[in-house]
Amino acid sequence: MSEERLYAVDGVHEDQAVLIDDHGRALSRSVGDLPPGVAAGWILRIPVRSDGEPDFGAAAVDRTEMERRRRAQRKLLEDLEQEAHGPGTP
Repeated sequence: MSEERLYAVDGVHEDQAVLIDDHGRALSRSVGDLPPGVAAGWILRIPVRSDGEPDFGAAAVDRTEMERRRRAQRKLLEDLEQEAHGPGTP
């Protein structure tokens, strides 16, 4: 199987999408290079070409990873709220 990278869509501004890789590096891409309707919060799974560069034209939305990250974020928020208010406090 070929290498793939995950990118989170941080935001879409006019015709540019800001993508963040799993190392925290940001880059900007034309929305025309990405799946139609691209929106903030999407996770894109992008294959890597033989030259080591991402093939943005082959990007696919990874809904399973999006949901996994949303669940992890909700859990973290719940844990922080519980820690701030103490156990048993709503």
